[in-house]
Amino acid sequence: MQLSKQLKNTSAIVTLSLISGLTLPSSAQQVDDENVDTIYVTGSFIKRKSQENSSSPLNVISTGDLSAQGLNTLGDLARNMTFNAGSELNTDAFTQNFSTGTSNVNLRNLGLSSTLVLLNGKRQTLSAAYADDGSTFVDTSTLMPLIMVDRIETLKDGGSAIYGTDAVSGVVNYITRKNFTGLEVQAGLQSTTSDSQRDYDISAIWGTELSNGANFVIAGSFLHREALRSSDRSELTSGTGISGSGQPGTLIFRDQIPTADPTQDLNNNGFIDLLPVIDPYCGTADLSSTNPLGDPIPTSATTSVTPGNCNYQFDQFYDLVPQEHRVQIFTSFDSDIGDTMHLYIEGAYNNNQARRNNAPAFPIASPVPVAVGDGAGGVLPNVPLEVQPLVQNLSLSSILFVGRVQGANGEPFVSNHDNETFRFAGTLDGSINEQMTWETSVSYSQNSYGINVDDVKRNDYINALLTGAFNPFGTAFTTNPNSQAALDAITANNTLQGETSLFTIDAHLTTDVVEIGDSGNMIQFAFGGQFRKEEMNYDWSDDYNGALGDGSNSVVEGQPFFQGPLAPFNGGNLMFLYGGPDYGGDRDVYALFGELAIPLHETLDLQVAARYEDYGSGINSFDPKFSALWRPNDWVSVRGSYSTAFRAPSLYNTVGVQTALNEITVGGTSTFIPVTSTGNTNLAPEEAEVINIGFSLRPTDNTIFNVDYWRYDFSNLITQENAQSVVNSALGGDPAAFAKLDLNDPSDPATVFRIRTDIINAPSVVTDGIDISTAYNFDVIDGATVSLGAEATYVFKYEAIDQAGNAFDGAGSRNFNNFARSMPEWRANFNVGYRNDNHSATMFIRYIDSYQDDQNNVTVPSYTTVDLQYGYTFGDPDDAPLRATIGVINLFNKAVPRLQTNGGFDSKVHDPRQRMIYMSLSKQF
Repeated sequence: MQLSKQLKNTSAIVTLSLISGLTLPSSAQQVDDENVDTIYVTGSFIKRKSQENSSSPLNVISTGDLSAQGLNTLGDLARNMTFNAGSELNTDAFTQNFSTGTSNVNLRNLGLSSTLVLLNGKRQTLSAAYADDGSTFVDTSTLMPLIMVDRIETLKDGGSAIYGTDAVSGVVNYITRKNFTGLEVQAGLQSTTSDSQRDYDISAIWGTELSNGANFVIAGSFLHREALRSSDRSELTSGTGISGSGQPGTLIFRDQIPTADPTQDLNNNGFIDLLPVIDPYCGTADLSSTNPLGDPIPTSATTSVTPGNCNYQFDQFYDLVPQEHRVQIFTSFDSDIGDTMHLYIEGAYNNNQARRNNAPAFPIASPVPVAVGDGAGGVLPNVPLEVQPLVQNLSLSSILFVGRVQGANGEPFVSNHDNETFRFAGTLDGSINEQMTWETSVSYSQNSYGINVDDVKRNDYINALLTGAFNPFGTAFTTNPNSQAALDAITANNTLQGETSLFTIDAHLTTDVVEIGDSGNMIQFAFGGQFRKEEMNYDWSDDYNGALGDGSNSVVEGQPFFQGPLAPFNGGNLMFLYGGPDYGGDRDVYALFGELAIPLHETLDLQVAARYEDYGSGINSFDPKFSALWRPNDWVSVRGSYSTAFRAPSLYNTVGVQTALNEITVGGTSTFIPVTSTGNTNLAPEEAEVINIGFSLRPTDNTIFNVDYWRYDFSNLITQENAQSVVNSALGGDPAAFAKLDLNDPSDPATVFRIRTDIINAPSVVTDGIDISTAYNFDVIDGATVSLGAEATYVFKYEAIDQAGNAFDGAGSRNFNNFARSMPEWRANFNVGYRNDNHSATMFIRYIDSYQDDQNNVTVPSYTTVDLQYGYTFGDPDDAPLRATIGVINLFNKAVPRLQTNGGFDSKVHDPRQRMIYMSLSKQF
């Protein structure tokens, strides 16, 4: 396919295909071979003449549409879909601890795991990376080079009756260019305008027709993405990352200072129960600040200490966009075998290496003992001058410390995320006669995801504190600095190597059954089966596993270990990243399915489908779907569907053990606390009833208007308990929630150092809304075409009940306090396009509604941006043209709404890069 032909076909209708629930008839929306009378449409195993013959709502985006949006990665597409919400597309180190460098789709905000992602109609393995809430997903950024995309079809109602589990909220099918011939090369540059964050990409596709009529295509791409630092967006991030664990830190005297005040001595032993004291150097060291809790306490005639804690501002060290290097290759072979069979083979490889900066050291999650003297009045030299009199007079040998090993005097800890995916798939199909066709296919895909990041080793750190080999006090900035060797001795590089794989065999037969009357309309029937084998394995480093291998607190014979009421330490051998065990699993899934297409009348089509899946261990499901399409005349069509949907618990949901660091608010103070979730082998499958009713109006050949009402009624929604909700319930007196908190002080929930959550079946979720789209194009002078369009999604409600039985409506909320994700009620896109033979221009206006930030009880303002693009084709558009494109995303540099949360913005809604300019060159040979 020539680039000029592709551009002519797609640019003039870019608006129409982007915003239509049903696409306008255009060669741009057909498969490459225009002589093929019927095609497979996402949501059916029965071939149809076009997507317009589908009774389910479909959104189709072509490669030209992707180009018009100025995208340079496939994963970024979800950012602009109005019917998608809550995807993880930014690095966000604060709520995406493990999934940096990945992207995903979240149709209707029903969960990352509830959208089925297909590649050329076949399943792809789940990513070995996982979300902090336990969701598993297909990493859309690994599927193929962007230049290889032909179109993306989204089925916006339930697809379980056709495809099985995971297709609860819908299906997104990424379809490649198959019959391309020639060579096309593209190169691009994208840059923010406020700083130096840039993307460089180059890609190429080559295809040839072989002597026997077969076609071979190979495409490759390379992307280099530079990091965007938090300090580059200081107006957004500064002051949003304040930790009570600083360096200098907080010194704790527990039952060591005499008192006659009974209010300070609740255990009646004659000593102050707990006295936190600010390290005297706090406030002098960069990025440190004091948080006094009382008046200074004299320690001598000239010195004093102040009760309170030392805060540390860490926000400037983190990356908002990680550095990335991505290499992708996709190849396909397409050939007829004789007159009745056809063979298609594809292979894909993706390697992405992401590097993300964190704070110079993670905080010490629990108080640790530090030597201060010999217990007979002698004082170690690193003890601050102001504290020395207390050590001498009380004959102390040790006190407790809360803080971190480095502050502004250290370099950021770096986490490296290595993501490698490969795939092989083959399909053999053919015809038995004019009425009967068959298809069989096999595919295998595998993802390996590795992480390595530094943390402090518990045993070595405590030993260094008790022997004086490491100085935790503010004097480390002045008279007694720690050497690099001392830092290296207490630091461990921790690794996770996760691997997932999926092996699938499919087969189905399609046949004409009977003609209805003498109309020529045939009842068609498809039936088939599928086998899938899913596997996953996760292997952590020894310090994460701990000496016992299960991540629990453990004592190693011959090594120092301090454990007890003063310091209940983390699991494994780490001070911040809570430990855990290795784990893995596999399962076999068997499925049978059938589909019936009944043209009752030349104006009325019915579709009936059903699928049975068996996972073993008593988990199975039968899911039907009934849909209809009525076209009383050429300009009106009405569609409707009802189906049940099903999602089996993933392997990760059942046996996975995850600890993530979540921002938790306790008593008005926000801090990072380890949250450990554990898989649940007793989970019930997630089930839903899905309804869609819609219509399309086409008063002229150049105009279309679509409306679809959708509703999902969930039961047994599979989700992780929300850690903030657990804390809120515990503070409210719920004993079951209180039991999930691990506390330094068993009676004080403010001393929580870990929260334990479960993967659960939430009682219910009911959500509904409406999709609206319209498009109009017309010719102007000199053969130019103008296109106008709009699309919008409105969520009426998202009524749910959480694990504690609390009802909430997540529509129009950030949903910080529950298991849902950020959900503005309105999202809308408006666009205008212009094209003649050599010139093209496109403008998008994107709108996101205001919504409530339930963490801070404030309103996040609405957000409107404008994107512009201009393209010029040099020379004859029909003769291997050179095309140059320049554009800007967020033309007016609309500032991202600032939130008082770690990171300073809502990473599930907004893009911190703000205004970006881009340019690209494309040449065909």
